[in-house]
Amino acid sequence: MTMENCTNTSSHLKHVTLTDVYVSVFETVLLSISFVLNLIIVISVYRSPRLHTFSNIFVVALAVSDILFAAAYEIPSAAVLYIASTHQEFHFPLALQCMCLYLSFCSMICSRCCHLVVSVERWLYIAWPFVHPRVITTKSTICCLIFVWMISMLSGLQSITDCRYSYVEFMIGYATVDASVHFVAGGLMLAIYVHIGYIIGRQSVAIFKSRLAANSNDTGTINRRITCNIIRLPVTIFGTFFLFVTPFVIDNFYVYVIIGSPSFYRNNIAYDVLRVISLFHTWINFFVYVLQDKDFRSVLKCCLIKIGKGILRGRIHPIIN
Repeated sequence: MTMENCTNTSSHLKHVTLTDVYVSVFETVLLSISFVLNLIIVISVYRSPRLHTFSNIFVVALAVSDILFAAAYEIPSAAVLYIASTHQEFHFPLALQCMCLYLSFCSMICSRCCHLVVSVERWLYIAWPFVHPRVITTKSTICCLIFVWMISMLSGLQSITDCRYSYVEFMIGYATVDASVHFVAGGLMLAIYVHIGYIIGRQSVAIFKSRLAANSNDTGTINRRITCNIIRLPVTIFGTFFLFVTPFVIDNFYVYVIIGSPSFYRNNIAYDVLRVISLFHTWINFFVYVLQDKDFRSVLKCCLIKIGKGILRGRIHPIIN
């Protein structure tokens, strides 16, 4: 369901199909879970001093962008469910429409930039380990985050101006900018990982030769394990993020920019499935970092234990003689 014209001060959403309802239910469930998971990341880093690292600052920025995306993207889905349950018109103010579009657009751009920044930080750590502490400082981290959010906010300004005229004009601009940022960020990240792979290949050869010279069976295994742990997080995020999002980005660009017909995929199951799959990118941050990072797992485990003790303490009543 789309808002074909935003020229009025508000829109009245009247009719929804069964496909719209199913898609909205999936979107609402996925985005609600995403909101909770990313909120857990923010709270965990804030409450635990052991997680106060520069890498985790970028992870928190990524979680905040996913929280904003989930909150903004869920409002239209909630409107569809409201219409389906009440069979009444829904008064959708123009200001709310533009705000949802703006936040969704900015958070997606910010998410890609944060993924790129995490990759650059890991690349510096591997390629120039002695330069990394001088470059990645508190000041540079704050400046980088400010720059990322400014770029994201400025790139989304066209959504507010275009929404005043036509939803189609907004989607043409959105699809163009979104695809450009997506593939530029993806290309840079791919180049980074190629360079990391080249460095790891050279290190592996050197380790293998030193192991043969020293007749040690453990040195190579330990070094490869450390290197694998260093690059596993950004590589996993890169792979899963672009696996989920890229098909929908290409589809949007094809529908709105190349053929210029937004009705081409209206109530199309394939397009709706790609849209739902693309929402899984908001889960990546939690599962990759919590499941693969030992510090995150231990902090989360401690929090769950405290919550469980609090619940049990409230249910167990002392025996009074």
